[in-house]
Amino acid sequence: MKTYRFWILSSRKLVASPAWAGSFEIENLFIKWCKAHLVAPEAKFTYRYATLNCSFWSKAVEKMGRIGGSFYPTHIEPSPQDCNILLMMDTSANALKKVASIANWRQKFDIVAAYVEDCWLLDSFPHAVKQFDRLFIPHVEFQSQLEQQLNIPVSVLPCAFDVLTHGAGIKPRTVDVFSYGRTPRNYYLELQSILNAAGSGCFYYHQTFDQKELFPKLTYCSERFDYLHRLQLKKLLKRSKLTLAFDFSYTVPRAALHESMKFHPSHKCGQSVLNRRWFEGAAAGTVLVGKRPQTEMMSQYFDWEDATIELPDQPAEGAELIQDLLSDRERLEAVSQRNYVQSLAKNDWRLRIRDMLKQLDIPLPSGLELELEQLQRKIHSLRPSLAT
Repeated sequence: MKTYRFWILSSRKLVASPAWAGSFEIENLFIKWCKAHLVAPEAKFTYRYATLNCSFWSKAVEKMGRIGGSFYPTHIEPSPQDCNILLMMDTSANALKKVASIANWRQKFDIVAAYVEDCWLLDSFPHAVKQFDRLFIPHVEFQSQLEQQLNIPVSVLPCAFDVLTHGAGIKPRTVDVFSYGRTPRNYYLELQSILNAAGSGCFYYHQTFDQKELFPKLTYCSERFDYLHRLQLKKLLKRSKLTLAFDFSYTVPRAALHESMKFHPSHKCGQSVLNRRWFEGAAAGTVLVGKRPQTEMMSQYFDWEDATIELPDQPAEGAELIQDLLSDRERLEAVSQRNYVQSLAKNDWRLRIRDMLKQLDIPLPSGLELELEQLQRKIHSLRPSLAT
């Protein structure tokens, strides 16, 4: 009987950022559920220097680096008796070029596949991807374009969340309204002035995460800032009654809250897409309010009542609607429970990884099968809630 061995080629030694932490979390799930081996390449000095400096000399060093390679060799010698699978989970497609750190990588691995979150940056896919067996992306809007560009199978694998482990909520929910990352400035200012005024009994909290470190000294661990950010984010979502979530088509034209956000990849998207924050918020049982993405994927993965609650264009009207929602405790509780239970049934990473492996024609590892059984037991115990 053939043994299937998983190898994860990670970017965690190349970048530290809350935007990337979600990718590292998926890698950790593969390690835990599929007994995957983690390999994290390190960049050579020439590549680090060229990336961190913008000068004549940096360009010269970059050219030298292209000759000798950007990464130190990654020594992997899979057994030819096994079926060896190389997987990459990356936020940016440009990071896939790290596959060059493995000499003769295409000959060593029976299956090579990648999952890229910011897949709308079409020009960032390196040439090596054309040798992959399959590419997975979270947005159907770019599937056909990438298939034509790369000439390989491209599958849609929506974002998800480890709902079984980190879902539900913590009572009492002490944060009335929570927002994080890309948030429209007009709504931020309106909610600050009304909900956080001295005489208000409400609390609005916005979390920022502009920090980013290239070629970090620490790998992804409990002491690194992006790991700690994800821990805090999960707690904040579970403590929040309402969470703001706005489609790109609303936030981009209206200017993001922070000046640095004008360089956010979402400004290059040009499409309404269903990204990670909807899955995170619903799984934590918070009520999602904002601007629902105008994509067909919403009707597939958020098809229940009040999965999102639409806010008007005018922040003053939106703030009034939010205050009305906060006073309707019965509705908040019903939406919270429904979001959590439906997320278990539709949007858990166990389901996504199962679907990924099926499309790669790989038998499910016993660890993943056990996790799926636990997920189904939890869903079954909450079955009456699925009908509401």
